[in-house]
Amino acid sequence: MTESNELKGVGAEEYDLNKLAFPYYDDFQRAIADLVVQHDLQLDKRSKIIDLGVGTGDTSKAVLQHEGLTKLVNLTCVDFDPVLIKQAKRKLLPYQNRANHVNFICKRAEEYFPTLKENSVDVIFSALTLHNHPPGTRKRIYQEASRVLNEEGILVLGDKFASRIPRDHLNEMTRMIMGYLHLLEIGRRDVFEYWIRHNLRDDQPDLQMTRSCRTTSEIMNSGFYGGAWFETGDGDPNPWGMDQILVAYKSQKGFWKVRRGMGEKK
Repeated sequence: MTESNELKGVGAEEYDLNKLAFPYYDDFQRAIADLVVQHDLQLDKRSKIIDLGVGTGDTSKAVLQHEGLTKLVNLTCVDFDPVLIKQAKRKLLPYQNRANHVNFICKRAEEYFPTLKENSVDVIFSALTLHNHPPGTRKRIYQEASRVLNEEGILVLGDKFASRIPRDHLNEMTRMIMGYLHLLEIGRRDVFEYWIRHNLRDDQPDLQMTRSCRTTSEIMNSGFYGGAWFETGDGDPNPWGMDQILVAYKSQKGFWKVRRGMGEKK
């Protein structure tokens, strides 16, 4: 049975050093926030949104400080690691006036979702989380996400989606490793070694997520109407393959609402 490749030890304690290897990190977070906020603007009520795998809070921060967020939201931040939850609370404190309520839940997704009622959530977003879980766990999370989202709800997945083209994927992995060399320059060999091991494990066939119809099919087979891919940049491949975001729609109504509000990038 495949085990999750969850963050632990120095990976959780020094997670923000991860950004040194990824110059596009903030752009990636803003791209996710753009999709979340665009959907929120089209709702006639105060929306309930969930950050699945909040980590140190960067994606929720991008949402809360987004200039397009014109009304208060109810935000729930979920992560299994109390070390990460503590960092997220500290990072999000200055932005909590942009939310009606910010709640932090220290649980795994597969433990938290069953506590929610059907059709009770407007948006679920997740950044750099689900690639840590094997396909079976991801499927259960997709199924639960579909259950708790309302009819117009969406699931926004920003993650490590590997290219299906072997040469392009090799370039992604090479650029990722080169990016982590910055950690050696600041004397953090321990963090460098941790992230190299972690990312090589993520890339094994039993965990790897890909930019493919297979990933979209996994979403649709879990109760969603469909999914669409959005580019995060100008077409220049990023390290780790972080140039695509997958948006899953609970229903056809939700699909057309997002497509009208924000043109899908080709």
